[in-house]
Amino acid sequence: MSRDLRVGAILHHRGFPFEDGTRRNKYLVLLGAKIGCDYLFALTTSKIGRKKAEPGCHHSPKTYFFIPGDEKNFFPRNTWIVLGEPRTINRAEIIEKGFLNIIQIVANLEKSITTEIRNCLKASMDITDRQKQLL
Repeated sequence: MSRDLRVGAILHHRGFPFEDGTRRNKYLVLLGAKIGCDYLFALTTSKIGRKKAEPGCHHSPKTYFFIPGDEKNFFPRNTWIVLGEPRTINRAEIIEKGFLNIIQIVANLEKSITTEIRNCLKASMDITDRQKQLL
């Protein structure tokens, strides 16, 4: 799986663990994958909450990137890439979960969309210096 994993990959993670102890199936988008480093991911959601449903980058209330649900970019429903809480995940953990079929690569975003999402995250106040280095 690791050789197929590249920036812009969309992964399905069965039972993704959240801080509150709950687990839910989630899609993650790989935004940073430097050799020998941890991976940098963003979770996705199809719940609008207080977010705008306008394509592109938004920085309020937290940073997110909206992709319309037209299946052109894999997502059949309106989807928000949650950039306000980027996740750093150990490379070995991703590979192990791939072998166990807990994580699967399901698609790859177009390079132009991936670049827009990464630039949105770089402009965010929600990213740490370490996470910037992983982009």
